[in-house]
Amino acid sequence: MKYIVLFIILFPYLLFCWGFWHLQRRFLKEDCYNYIAPGLWMGRRAFVDELPADISLLVDLTAEFPEPKEALEGKDYLCLPTLDAHVPGEGEFRALVQKIADWQGNVYIHCAIGHGRSATVAPAVLMARGLATNAQEAEAILKKARPWIKLNQAQRQLLETVVYSTPK
Repeated sequence: MKYIVLFIILFPYLLFCWGFWHLQRRFLKEDCYNYIAPGLWMGRRAFVDELPADISLLVDLTAEFPEPKEALEGKDYLCLPTLDAHVPGEGEFRALVQKIADWQGNVYIHCAIGHGRSATVAPAVLMARGLATNAQEAEAILKKARPWIKLNQAQRQLLETVVYSTPK
């Protein structure tokens, strides 16, 4: 019963998010996802038929969308629900990045549109895998693959905090 009440309370917000997401995905002239590095793709929330082939780990950073059950078939799933334009806690962020960096298969990282939340995680994964030496280099690699990404101040600060305080 409490979930029904919560859904009713949140329905206007969710309706706005879902509607805005559909408009953006329809009118933005951008690929659903982009190849970032070996075994790593990043993008927006995809329909099942839009997912990259051979993904074994699906990483969801949205708090406003449930992942379609069909998208999860045959894949492992990690979710760190984060509101748009916000950041998760540092400990949760570090743990997620480490799990992705250690993953042996192909990974798809997504948020709603693929510009902020996922664009905070992907550079951290590049650094954790040794493919970039700092946050600026990792972000440049990401922007080359997906030019529309845009980290806000909180996202950039989390990325730089995690990077510069990581033991070598």
